[in-house]
Amino acid sequence: MNTVIGDEVMKKIVTLPLLFLIILLNTTTVHSSPSLSNKDIISISTEVLDSMLQDQTVLTDKSYIAIDLSTEPFKSLSASEKLQVLNHMKKYDINHINVIASSTNDLRNKGMFDKDNNLNFNGIKGIHLSITSMDILKNNEVSVLGRWYCGPKSTQDIKVALINTEGKWKVKEITKVKD
Repeated sequence: MNTVIGDEVMKKIVTLPLLFLIILLNTTTVHSSPSLSNKDIISISTEVLDSMLQDQTVLTDKSYIAIDLSTEPFKSLSASEKLQVLNHMKKYDINHINVIASSTNDLRNKGMFDKDNNLNFNGIKGIHLSITSMDILKNNEVSVLGRWYCGPKSTQDIKVALINTEGKWKVKEITKVKD
């Protein structure tokens, strides 16, 4: 067999798939899902956590606010970024209410629940706040699911819609979610 003919055949075999790939790439639009920056996650989180405590009566007789920073929305944040969220919440550190980072499992392991599953340890009562999801609706709109918990009879799931105007996230709507 002539090697010149063999080389030509090999070039065509290699060139054809490359040509197909180039055509495919030029005609296919790749859509990547938008994502939130860590700065956005911090800003959205503080807005949502503030909205959970809008009704200050939930803090009546509480000694601490536990914020769960181990949930999915916080996974990408560094320790110092999580600290920014906690520091923002220190404004509720009035009347000796401590702000801590803790999941319900951590609180349970520390014995902070009473026999009825309330956040009550020897009269030390608390409230647990968590953000379970953040979903981008549009480039400037986000939907967030969260929950505050004091006990089985004192819990509320909420859905918060936020909008970004002029670089700032603001609460657009708060909806109490029924079970």
